[in-house]
Order: sequence, then C-alpha cells, then structure tokens
Amino acid sequence: MTDASVFRRATAAQGGLLLHRHFEALCVRQPDAPAIVYGGWRLSYRDVNGAANRLAHRLLALGAGANVTVALCLHRGPDLLVAMLAVMKTGAAYLPLDPDWPRARLQAMHAAARPTLLVTRTMLLEVVPGPGTARVVDLD
Repeated sequence: MTDASVFRRATAAQGGLLLHRHFEALCVRQPDAPAIVYGGWRLSYRDVNGAANRLAHRLLALGAGANVTVALCLHRGPDLLVAMLAVMKTGAAYLPLDPDWPRARLQAMHAAARPTLLVTRTMLLEVVPGPGTARVVDLD
C-alpha cells in the first residue's frame, strides 16, 4: 500500500475533506472574515486564498505536484500559512525548514528530502542550506 493510498483512506474515513478544501469552503461562506490576525496583519479568507492560489499556480508552473517535495524556509506567520496552503493545492508535499533551527539540522533535513522547489524570502537565502538542485521561489 502506497503512502498516497493510505492518505486517501484516512481522508475518506474523515469525510473526504482535505484541509485546503475545507479552507476554500470557509472562503465561500465567509470571504471577508479574518482568516489570519498576526501582529499588524489582518487578512481575510479571500486574501489568504487568493495569495495561496497565486503561489500554487507559480509552483505548478515550476513542476509542483504529486510525488514532489517543496521546502518552505519561512518564518512562522502569514507567509508560511499561505505557502503551506499553496503547496497543498498543488498536491505536493511540503517540508518545513524553520530558519531559526540550527543550520546543521536544516542541512540534514534538506539533504534527506531533496526537495524539487524551495520557497523562501531573499533575507533567508543565507540561512537556506544550499538549495542544491531545488529551484528557488523567492516570495520577494
């Protein structure tokens, strides 16, 4: 049994609604309600979904999809949540790389996962453990 089939079974057992689909359903029901309130940020469900859709299309154009890993080297906050949703929308898997973790840990995780794409910000490029063959998607 593949990981994908196990996931599909688990999802079906829970009603079949994937996280990003649940989020999209909330966007339809309450598009202007706050989805993210973080520091000075206040983003509606419509804003978050729109940003996630734009990033998802960009990732799809670069090859994201099933059996692809996308590394996310972003600080905790709106960027990370939007990027996670975007990756889910593409059907790819995401690898969280917290820029505050020790560099050796980031390097080991990156080397083991060998992501196809890396989503980050310019200021974090020095923290990223050498993108290797991963194509960098800079949110700036």
